[in-house]
Amino acid sequence: MRARLHKAKRYVASAIASGRFPVGTPLPSAEELAAQTECSTGTVQSALAELAHEGIVRRVQRRGTVVARMPPAKRVCLLLALDPHTNLLYQQQVNDALTRAGHLVDIVLDSPDREATWARCQPLTEGANPVQHLVCLSPDADRKDFRKIAELFPCRVLCAPGGPNICQGSHVVTTDQQQAARLVIEHLLKQGHRKVRIVAGGLPGEESWVSEAANAARNLLEIAGSEFVPHYMFREEGDWLQSCVRDEGVTAFWALHDHHAFQIVRALHALGLRVPEDVSVVGRFDTPWAVESRPTLTTVSIDPEASAKAVLRALEVLDAEESPQTSSRTQVPPRLIVRGSTGPARKKA
Repeated sequence: MRARLHKAKRYVASAIASGRFPVGTPLPSAEELAAQTECSTGTVQSALAELAHEGIVRRVQRRGTVVARMPPAKRVCLLLALDPHTNLLYQQQVNDALTRAGHLVDIVLDSPDREATWARCQPLTEGANPVQHLVCLSPDADRKDFRKIAELFPCRVLCAPGGPNICQGSHVVTTDQQQAARLVIEHLLKQGHRKVRIVAGGLPGEESWVSEAANAARNLLEIAGSEFVPHYMFREEGDWLQSCVRDEGVTAFWALHDHHAFQIVRALHALGLRVPEDVSVVGRFDTPWAVESRPTLTTVSIDPEASAKAVLRALEVLDAEESPQTSSRTQVPPRLIVRGSTGPARKKA
């Protein structure tokens, strides 16, 4: 019952906000609104009563229910990640997109103590203009203790590079990792690289968005008759780099993210190796490290502007649904930004 009431209320409020029902004009009859919303007349009447209590509509003798004022802007809780890297990727673009769309954004920082996070979010869902929309920038939102927070909000969109799967009714905006691998490997193959090391982090066999991209890169290299060097975590000491380049013949690295790529470039320089003349390096995410590196980094961008637009579209779709029951997903195509850290593979002596 509450879900249908919420649907009818959102329908009328959205129609007023869009100008379809201008201020000062009477609304269609409850019967007409019931047909438009596929709700019962009683549900529509209850929704109009709530809107009247909020001062958005009022009863006028011989005119029916009249629009009294515009509804308040839609409020959205933007839940930031514990991981500052994820916030760096998405926060500004998503916040700006929500604001430009006329939403009021309440920013909450996640906490290792999820009960504390819940305590920050719960008051937002109360009052005359409660927050009903959650946009979460949390790469670990698949943890079970996140469910209690998510269920505070009827409409939930999760935005992260890896795209967690949680909670019925949530929409996930993520990056197409297989396309990211294709962009990088095709670029390196065109430049003649035939032995590529993936510095991906994590353990071999561990299932994550990182392993998804690494496996896609391995498959593409093997199809091309080239060699994939198993991935592992970047280490500051340079011995392993020297072994990779001089003993194993690696001519290109694809790093977990731009900061790792930045460190690899510095370590290669310390060994007397040139980038990209001796070794090519590719980063990921197009962060400030990509342009601070010397040379600047070729990197895979998650296209944060497109991700922010996907978040807005997902909110609109979820808002129009009566009671979302299944999770859905949008994979945003990444972009390869070619800069100075990649070049033709060096020829063997």
